[in-house]
Amino acid sequence: AIVLFGFFIFIYTRRLRAPVAVKQILESLVDALVVCNPDGVIRFVNRAACDLFGRPERELVGTSVAGQARPWWPPGQLETLLRTGAIHDQEVSLRAGPGGERVRTLSLSASVVRDRTQQPQAIICLVRDMTGRKQAEEALQRAHAGLERRVQEQTQELAEGNAALQAEVAERKRAEEALRRAHSELEG
Repeated sequence: AIVLFGFFIFIYTRRLRAPVAVKQILESLVDALVVCNPDGVIRFVNRAACDLFGRPERELVGTSVAGQARPWWPPGQLETLLRTGAIHDQEVSLRAGPGGERVRTLSLSASVVRDRTQQPQAIICLVRDMTGRKQAEEALQRAHAGLERRVQEQTQELAEGNAALQAEVAERKRAEEALRRAHSELEG
């Protein structure tokens, strides 16, 4: 998807020859877009990236993705990305808030843009905030576990109730049999 996105932007910019229109398209993305050079130095961020990282564009551009004060780029990932060419939906964490007390769960996808000689020219990163989805999944897992626990408890209660009823039925049958014998002896 990232490679197609990059190809689309490349074709679109050639056709439009209007950097302003391209910038408007990139700024309208909901996901954070970070473009950096092969060394990991950030060259472009969109508005969603600034919002996600809580920093203005001027503070992000020119810095290293791995050298952020609150890093979101996994250690060693840049080398792996340059070797493999792409990563898809890797879960990473970002400490947010004034003291870094909030942890955001991010999905990172990145692709290396290469020239005709296969030399890396840029890295295009799409970063999606998955915190809400992750919290919903965890809440669903907790609810499921609670439901499983209640089903087991109710199954146990039903089994105990069933055993008590069976014991009562057996006791009544014994009492009926004893009563029948006593009645037979009195008549006989």
